[in-house]
Order: sequence, then C-alpha cells, then structure tokens
Amino acid sequence: HLIETSDPYPTEFDDVRDQNHAEQAAGTLPSLKNHIENMEQYDVVFIGYPNWALNVPQAILSFLSAYDFSGKTVVPFCTHDGYGAGNSYRSVRNTVSGANVLEGIAIEARNVPSSESQVQDWIERIGIEREEQQGGAIRVTAGGHTFTGEWLNTPLANEIRGMFPLKATLGRYGGREYYGSMSSRPTETEEGQLRFENGDITYCPSNNTIAIFYDNADDPNMGQLTMRIIPIGKVTSGLEIFNEMDSRLEFTFDNVQ
Repeated sequence: HLIETSDPYPTEFDDVRDQNHAEQAAGTLPSLKNHIENMEQYDVVFIGYPNWALNVPQAILSFLSAYDFSGKTVVPFCTHDGYGAGNSYRSVRNTVSGANVLEGIAIEARNVPSSESQVQDWIERIGIEREEQQGGAIRVTAGGHTFTGEWLNTPLANEIRGMFPLKATLGRYGGREYYGSMSSRPTETEEGQLRFENGDITYCPSNNTIAIFYDNADDPNMGQLTMRIIPIGKVTSGLEIFNEMDSRLEFTFDNVQ
C-alpha cells in the first residue's frame, strides 16, 4: 500500500525539507489520498519510510493514527542519509498502541542496491517467514521430460493459469534458468523482487517473460537479478535434469488431471 498525501509534497529538496520541518514543529498530520478498508485482516504490517529530520515523515503518523493496531505485529524499516533510524522507531511504537513492534532496520540510501543479504538476515532474526499460498499441482513438460510443481494462489498466478495449457519456447540462460516470451501479457501484475530460489517459476513484467530457475540461487554472482520477477509457482521434482536438456525447447504448463 502506497502512503500518499492528498496534497503532494513539493519536488524540490529544500521545499520538502522546509514543509516537513514546519509539519513536525506543528504536529500536523496531513490528510492521505487512500484508505485501507480491510486493515483488520492483516496480522503483520511492515511500515517503510525515509528518515526525515531524524524521524518519520508526518504522513506516516497520519497512516498509523488512522487504524487500530491492537494485537497486530508492526515492523518498521527505513532508509536514511547517514543518521540511522533516529527517533523514528520510538515514534512508530508510541503511535501504534497495543501493537507488538519488532526490531526495525535502517539502511543508508546509497547502500540499498546491495542490501539484500542484510535484509534477509534481519527478516530471519526477527522471526518473520513468508507463507506462500499454494494454488494446486501443475505439470511442466519439455524435451521429453515431465516435471511436477505447485502453483501459487495469487491474482497474477491465477490469471496465467487461466491460459493453460500454456506453451512457450524457453532458452537457457547463465546456467540458472530457462526463460522466454509469453504469447499474451497478463494484467494482474504486482511488485516484483530481485532474488529467486531454485525451482521458482516466475513472470517478469518488464519483458513479458516466463522463467524457470533451476540452479545457482546461492551463487552471489548469479543470484542477484537486474529485472524484477514475480513468483507464480515452483517446480518440486528433480531440477538436475535441466542442466542436461537442450538449450532451447518448447515448454508446456498444464494442470495435473
């Protein structure tokens, strides 16, 4: 959920700084553009923001003040320009009465592109695990080989599953994946990621491609991607055979009957 003010902030740095200082001094809570109607369904809420003048932007306090966080787990994270989290964690904790506020993470802005391992360590340290909803079994065939897999129950995955049986010509790349263009472009896209796990079936909205990642997820030189991908499923049978297959094959994705 993107936290946006009804009246956009200025685009010039000095103007944004001056407006933020004035809002902090006056305790102003700017009105927000959007509201989450079903906040009660979320048990864990991550709050991300830039550190402005050693604290959260006032718009973040507007957001936190708009909902009842009692009994929820709140996880703050922020970027900064050398001053760390400042007083922002305390401000979050004081605003979400009745919530369990976990240890946050503050990353210097210039280090964001290389911070993935730091973020993963933090997620593990605070005990947060992502639970992927399974949408059912699928079958993938290519080059005379058949693989079994699980499909995710997400809007994007379900839309692509509606195209089954889906045929796509995929080529090997970098000893880690087979990827190729989709015949049509899905509409239910979402925020992607720059990491993968072995076995992941993914969609890349930047170039409208589907891919199967089969190796080198732990290789620091191969595990970092340059374009964001969205997981839609996972191959659960043996991945070793992918290294022995032809470099370019027609893949078919289908439901298990």
